[in-house]
Formats: sequence, structure tokens, C-alpha cells
Amino acid sequence: MLRFLPFCLALLFVQELAAQRRITVYDLDSKRPLRSARVWTNTNYSDTTDYLGHCLIPEKFDTLVVSKPGYMPSRIPFHMVGDTIPLLSNYNRLDEVVVYGEDKSKKLNEHIKSWTYQDPTEYALQHPTYGFNILGLAALLVEKASKLLPHKHGKAPEVDTEDPILKSYRETQEELKAKNRK
Repeated sequence: MLRFLPFCLALLFVQELAAQRRITVYDLDSKRPLRSARVWTNTNYSDTTDYLGHCLIPEKFDTLVVSKPGYMPSRIPFHMVGDTIPLLSNYNRLDEVVVYGEDKSKKLNEHIKSWTYQDPTEYALQHPTYGFNILGLAALLVEKASKLLPHKHGKAPEVDTEDPILKSYRETQEELKAKNRK
């Protein structure tokens, strides 16, 4: 009896896998599979296609809906669903819109130019200059040099050249010697 238990469990999983079927969603024009197309049914089942355009759908439903941005959504009744589903590109959308305007009196454009040229900060932001800032570099060098030079008293700042680990070890050893002497 215990030998048949794993076999029965395996049959349950196989039956669950058989309750779904795989479809492929592709672009009708280029015949390439569509990635990330949303597929759902009226039975509240939803899935997304993988990079090969594959997804799983249940065996029983009434209507299948497939959609992807840039493509026309497709509603397919159950009896018409095949192994592959084409999607047609949505040609009603605009890729790019360029708008040109012209003011006959050109007063608006002149005012905008005067605002830009009157405000030096705005002008500097719109027209950055590139190159070396010699005065800025010199100021940085002077600042660094003043930190390294001796202070007002003529003495250089004291620098601890001893290793802190060795220093703490020696102090600990001296304390231990002092305790042992007592």
C-alpha cells in the first residue's frame, strides 16, 4: 500500500499539469514572439508571456483576452483559441510629435531672450563654460599648503609616529608589571 502512495501523488500532479495548455503570443507583422503580453480569461485566470512568448491557460473558459501596450487587444472565444495567437500593432498611435510655433510680432521671443540675458545665473546655467579654473585651483593649493605649513608659533603640529597597537601593548605590559610588583 505504501508503494502506491507516491505513484498516486504523482498522478495528481500530472492531472493538474494536464489541466493547462501552453500558447504562444507573437507579432503578426514580424512573426516574432511577444514578451510580457498579458493573457487573462473570464474565469479570473491571468498570466504573462515569457521571453519566448509562451504562457499557460486553463482548459476551460469562455473568452481569452490578450493585450500588450502598442498592440490592439484581442478577445478570442474558447472554440477559436489555437496554439498561437497573433497580435496586430496599433498603428493609430503617434510615435513622436513635433510642434513648431511662430509669433508674428516676435515680442514674446524677445522678452524671453531679455530675461535670459538679464539674469546672469540663469544664463550661466544654460551656457556652461568648460576649461580650467586657474584661480580656483590656486586657491585650493594655497589652502592645502597653509594646512601643511607650521602654525603661527613656528612649530609644526605634532604627529604621532608610533603604531597605536604597539603603544597599547606596551602600556598593558607596563601595567601588568606594576601589578606584579605590588
